[in-house]
Amino acid sequence: FDAARVSEDETSLEVLASARFLKEKTRIAKEQYQIVMEDVVASRRAVVRVVAGSVYPGPHLGGHVLLFGTPETSGRTYFVEVCQAMRFLSLSPRRFYLETFANGVITYSIFFLYSKEDEVHKLGRTIMYSTHLQALPGRCDMIYRSVMEAKISHEVGLYLSAAVKFVYAFFPKEQYAPEYMSVHKLLERDPASQRKLEALYKLCMRELLSTDRIFDLLHRHLDLAPLFFEDFRAIAMGKSPPAFNTQLEAAIDKSCTDQQDRQILKMFLTFNESILLTNFFKAETP
Repeated sequence: FDAARVSEDETSLEVLASARFLKEKTRIAKEQYQIVMEDVVASRRAVVRVVAGSVYPGPHLGGHVLLFGTPETSGRTYFVEVCQAMRFLSLSPRRFYLETFANGVITYSIFFLYSKEDEVHKLGRTIMYSTHLQALPGRCDMIYRSVMEAKISHEVGLYLSAAVKFVYAFFPKEQYAPEYMSVHKLLERDPASQRKLEALYKLCMRELLSTDRIFDLLHRHLDLAPLFFEDFRAIAMGKSPPAFNTQLEAAIDKSCTDQQDRQILKMFLTFNESILLTNFFKAETP
């Protein structure tokens, strides 16, 4: 591919595809790839499409085909994630194809002969969750690894990724330094000393709470993560009113002996209570 000559808005397979692709793919298959390509380029994000197997010519007219396309991924092909998603949902394809294009778009066509339509749609949603989970250095890799090892579901992994950011941002750190504000005010006429105090405060708070500590705490109490998510789901779906879950609070107290660890984990319940509106469970997302 001569990607340097391809416009980022280009969608024509005649321009983007390899000679092998154009020669081997049937007209029907190219039409489906074209639809996915246009959706990916227009949205600038990953897309999933499910069509009946009867659309494609061949001896097997049943089943369903899942098409997954994603834009430039900086070397990430999602092969591991796609395979793990199928394994997690106990789905086995008859065949699948991975194609790359000159504009950096990667596509999968996965053929299921016996799977039901709702099962294939669920797989599509699970793969889309995977696009939001990344293998990053440090303890934050814990969520990705837990999903890949099927210790937690993709939904739970994505939920935790969002909730950890909330916990880190809104944890009441000031409770652990009640004298800080009064000393800071006493030094209002000494800006240099104020800045030194602020630097010391930030250093202490970094030791008190870091994202690595939150991830490590989740790893040690991973059994609580699905419970947090189900509480979130119940509130988001309108099955329960937004409220702090006292039953889960009791479960945290029983599971943890350290007071700070308890408070950190209870912030996940505060996160759930605070979510009044979310598109997390809409069919067309993530």
